Amino acid sequence: MRDLNYELKQICRRNRDGSYATQRDRERLLALVATQLHELGYRHMAAASLKPKHVDALVERWKAEGLTIGTIKNRMAELRWCEVDPLPWTVIGLGLKPRSVSHDRS
Repeated sequence: MRDLNYELKQICRRNRDGSYATQRDRERLLALVATQLHELGYRHMAAASLKPKHVDALVERWKAEGLTIGTIKNRMAELRWCEVDPLPWTVIGLGLKPRSVSHDRS
């Protein structure tokens, strides 16, 4: 198992925030993030070594995959949940538009 995968899994297991489904989804998403960073060429990473350049690379990959803005923002929320060293990861700083709410009244 890669270092980042292992550390993120341990963070999830130590911090049991949310329902069982939320915990499972968070652990799976963070494992996906670690795998994608490895595929992007970032090797031998630790949870404390996540930097804005890594987040930028992930966001660019997700945009290239055609994921919606909402999906990207949800993934960012999970990254912020597990961050060891608080980083100024904002939606606008990453070039993402704020969510728009439609008020369909029928």
